[in-house]
Amino acid sequence: NAYASSLKEIIGTDKILMASLNGAKLVYAAELIRHTDAGWDAADIDRFEHLLLEVFYPVIRDFAVFANGNWSTGCVKTMMAIGIFCDNQAIFDRAVDWYYNGTDNGSLTHYIINEQGQCQESGRDQQHVQLGIAHLAEACEMAWNQGLDLYGAAGNRLLKGFEYTAQYNLGDEVPFVSWRDKTGKYNHKTISDEGRGRLRPIWEMVYNHYQNRRGMDCPYTTQAARKVRPEGAGPNADCCGFGTLLFSRTPIDMKQDGDDGSIDVEKNSGSDPDHSVHSFLQPQSDMEAGFNR
Repeated sequence: NAYASSLKEIIGTDKILMASLNGAKLVYAAELIRHTDAGWDAADIDRFEHLLLEVFYPVIRDFAVFANGNWSTGCVKTMMAIGIFCDNQAIFDRAVDWYYNGTDNGSLTHYIINEQGQCQESGRDQQHVQLGIAHLAEACEMAWNQGLDLYGAAGNRLLKGFEYTAQYNLGDEVPFVSWRDKTGKYNHKTISDEGRGRLRPIWEMVYNHYQNRRGMDCPYTTQAARKVRPEGAGPNADCCGFGTLLFSRTPIDMKQDGDDGSIDVEKNSGSDPDHSVHSFLQPQSDMEAGFNR
């Protein structure tokens, strides 16, 4: 919890990215610490809440109306996480409202711009578009756990974005329309093949929701999830990569072997014949080291 005492300000040109990409992950970790016997007392929780409310939240509060959509989708995600951890309804509601009604590239229907599932950054490169939809998906999962279904918004628009992006990155052609973004700066003429085929660890959670919870077909998301399994951290760990660990529905037998605490995971029968799990933290060998946002 040292950051709560030492981090006073997030500054710089990319401060919104810094706060949004890292803030949510800090909250996820803090939730685990808070609800387990990990050594935090009430004062520790108060200090961490102060860090979120006074250092992180002011940076993302007004989103990133000047930028590509992955900036603001990240703000939505982290803002929602802060609202939940701090039990702050106003912050949570602000994130939900922007998801539905935001005026920039980061709201649901401004990022996934049409019923075909084309995304605002589909013409930019495939790294950023996967990051953008991943942020939206994480926000949806948090809201779902609070009893609010954002996954189904705008006719399951999130699923359409995932299906479109997965289909293209699996090698198929997809329709593309030229579209000027909400900043007025970007008007891509064709879909980008930059980063095509480099699947990020973002598919498992969305597959689980639509296929398993809702019983909806999502063939391309399913294929992408199977190809990436087991998920591991993506470039710069922008996406945590715990999807296989947290959202696998296939029964497995687990036994601990040896004094080193190693776990032997044996495949068992399940609904998905390809859903074998060996290491939940295995890095993705075909991921690139990083990229500019």
